[in-house]
Parts: sequence; C-alpha cells; structure tokens
Amino acid sequence: MNLSATILLAFGMSMDAFAASIGKGATLHKPKFSEAVRTGLIFWRH
Repeated sequence: MNLSATILLAFGMSMDAFAASIGKGATLHKPKFSEAVRTGLIFWRH
C-alpha cells in the first residue's frame, strides 16, 4: 500500500468516527457526564 492510499484510508476512518460521534450525540437528549466520558473513551481507544 502506498502513502496516498494510507492517507486516504486514515482520512476515511477519521470521518467515519466523526459521523458516529455526531450520531451518538444527536440521540442523547441531555447527556450525563459519565455518558460523555464513556463515549469519549470508546473513540479514544480506537
């Protein structure tokens, strides 16, 4: 895999994580602090 393919793959994966976080945030009416930390840790570990 060349450098440009790696960069495109990384960009696509970051956009996927961003879209998932927006979707998760849109479903929470009034998130608690613990829910925000848990969601942040899920995306931080991946």
